[in-house]
Order: sequence, then C-alpha cells, then structure tokens
Amino acid sequence: MMSYISRNSSLARILHSVRFVNTSSSKSPVENDVLTIVSENNGVLKIQLNRPKTRNPLSMAIMESILNGITKNVSDEALRCIVISSTGPVYSAGHNLNKLKPEKGPDCQREVFDKCAELIHKIPKAPVLIIAKVDVLAAAAGFVMPRMKSSYMLFTGFSISAKDAYISGLVSAVC
Repeated sequence: MMSYISRNSSLARILHSVRFVNTSSSKSPVENDVLTIVSENNGVLKIQLNRPKTRNPLSMAIMESILNGITKNVSDEALRCIVISSTGPVYSAGHNLNKLKPEKGPDCQREVFDKCAELIHKIPKAPVLIIAKVDVLAAAAGFVMPRMKSSYMLFTGFSISAKDAYISGLVSAVC
C-alpha cells in the first residue's frame, strides 16, 4: 500500500524545510527559503539553522529538522560528528513565542515543549559527538546553560573566558 504526503501536511512542510547542500560547490549554501542547511563532508554532518531574520527560533519545523539530522545517520560508520551552527547574528533566540501564546491553547504549547524535550533527550543518545558551534548570541532554549553563569551573561551582556565556561559546566573541554 502506498501513501502520499499532502502538500499541506506537517511532514511535507518539514521535508521542504530541509535542504542538503553539496559543500564542494563554490556557491554559498545559505539560502533564504530553507529553515536548515544540512551538509556532510568527511564524516562531519553540519546542520545550520537558517532563519537569521527571526533569530533562528526553535520552531516545530526547525526542531524536527535537527532531530532528523541527528537521527538519520545513526548506522553510518563513516559519520564522526555532527555540528549544529547558525546563520546570522544570533545562534537561536529559543522557542518561537508565537506558538506559545495563551490563545494557541495548552495542546499547542504541550506539543512544542514535547518536541523540545524529545530533541534534548536525543542529543546525548546520539552515537557520535554533537557539537553546538555557538559563536554569536544564544538565548533561552537555544542554549541551555547553568543558571548562575547564564544569568550573569544574560543580564550584563558580558562574555566569559573559556576557563570560566569550563569551571561552570558550560563546556566539557577547552582546547
């Protein structure tokens, strides 16, 4: 029995949002019509959030795209690591707050938080190292940090040293 995906279904929107890019091309892979840019080269799978105008919010489609990226190649022995990065001046502003408005109802809110919880639980279970390449501002669920250090950074706007990040548990190693 064959099944078809409706153009308006959630799965169709998610599949449309993912774009696999040939990294050997001289063209820049950043395109405005895709939510995430996924490329693979030499055993490194790169997932790049690509909604810089809206500060790369963790929408349902983006979370699903990240989940797909970190779970689809689990049996690929050539895969060495996964790097999650972003385009624009913000890594991620966290959840898409439009989906969390009271008028959306508790079911919609629960769906968002369930998807986020699924993503958070899948990351440590991945068979390869997952690296968040955060070289710009990150906030809320876009980057979960220990409370004291994250509050300091959020309220003051100051950055911290690699040593302080290691001591506070923000990173697991400093190279």
